[in-house]
Amino acid sequence: MKKLLAIFIFVTAVPYLIAAEKISLESDRLASFSPSIKVKSASSSNLSKSLPVNQSGSVSIIRRSELKKDRTEAIAKNQQAKILKFRPESAKSTALAFGFSIYSANTYLNTDLDGDGYYSKFTIDFDADFDQVESRDVYGIIYYSQNGGPWTEFFVTEVYSIFSDNVDDVYSVDSQLFSDFPSDEYDFLIDLYEDGFNDIVATFGPDDGTNQLFALPLEDEDHEVAITYVASDLSGDADVDGFYTDLTLEYDIETQYEGDIAYAEIIVTSRAQGWQQVLSSDNFTLGTQTEFIDLTFNSGYPAGRYDIELNIINVTIDQVVAEAGQEYASLVSLPIESLNNDNFYDGPPTHVDVVIHDSGSFGWSVILLGLIAVRKRKK
Repeated sequence: MKKLLAIFIFVTAVPYLIAAEKISLESDRLASFSPSIKVKSASSSNLSKSLPVNQSGSVSIIRRSELKKDRTEAIAKNQQAKILKFRPESAKSTALAFGFSIYSANTYLNTDLDGDGYYSKFTIDFDADFDQVESRDVYGIIYYSQNGGPWTEFFVTEVYSIFSDNVDDVYSVDSQLFSDFPSDEYDFLIDLYEDGFNDIVATFGPDDGTNQLFALPLEDEDHEVAITYVASDLSGDADVDGFYTDLTLEYDIETQYEGDIAYAEIIVTSRAQGWQQVLSSDNFTLGTQTEFIDLTFNSGYPAGRYDIELNIINVTIDQVVAEAGQEYASLVSLPIESLNNDNFYDGPPTHVDVVIHDSGSFGWSVILLGLIAVRKRKK
C-alpha cells in the first residue's frame, strides 16, 4: 500500500518567512549557521499574485543604469562569518537505533534558466519510518558532495514527528542555489537523528539502491542569471512620522543573456490592507550591471509597511530570468506613504535617508544556497 500511496506526493510552495519589522541604517543580520538559508514558512508573507490590485495608487518610476559596482569589500567582510560543516568520516548509524529507517528519497530538478542541463532550483523529499505503531520525534541533516568530494552540511531540518510507516510524514526541502555551486554533479546524503539523542539512527545516500541522490546536475544562479545585491534608499518625510514618499532600489544583475532586452517588474504589497500594485520600468539591455529604480509614491498609499518583489523579465524569451523578494531584508516591511498622505508640520523642513544595504537573506553578501520551502507534507 505504501508503494502505491507514495506516487501522490507533490511539490508545493508556501510564503516567505517575514523578516524583522525594524528598519536599521545598515542591515547586517547573519544566519546562525553556515550555509545561510532563506525559508518559506506557512504563516508568513503577503506576497501573492492573487491579491487585489491597488486601483488608486499613482507612482512615478525612473530607471537608471551603470557599470556593475565592485562589492569585493562587502563580500570579504561577510565571507569571514562562513563556517562550513563536514560529516565525520566515522559517522554511521548506531546499533541501538532499532526500528528506524528512511524508506525512500526522491529528487526533482525544477529550474534551469539557461538551458544548459544544470539546475539552480531542485527538491529533495524523504520518508523516514519507525517500525512500531507509535510516533517518534526526529530531525535530519542533509549533506552534499561535489563530484566525490567531502560531505558538506547542506541543511538541518526542524524536529518533526514520524508515525510507524505512515506516508503522510514525508519531509520536503525545496532549494535555490545562489553561489558557490559551480556547474557540476552533486551527490546527497541524509542522516536521521532521534530528537534528544546524539547518535545517527538511519542514513540514506547514493549507495542505497537508488540514483535519486546521485550525480544531480546543479549550478548556482551566478552561473545562470541572478540578482546578487539589493539596497533600498528611503527618503522624503515632510511630516516626520517615519514613513517615506521616495524609494530608490539599487541592485546588481549577473547574466549569461547579455544583449537581450529586458525590463524590471516591481510588485509593491501592502501588509496591512492586503493589496498590491505591479509597476514596470522601461526596457533596457541585459548585461552584468548595477541598476537603479527611483520610485515616488504620489497617491493611494496610506502610511504603513510594504513588501517589494523585483522581477527581471527577458523580453526576448518572455520569461522571468531573475528575481528578488523577501529573502532580502532591504525589500521587507518598508515604511512608505504617498505624497498626499505626507502632511507638513509647523517645524523646519526635514529630509532623512534610510539606507538598507542587503546582499541576501540575513545580510550575507554571498549566499551559498537558499532553501525556499521547508515543510513536512500533510495529506
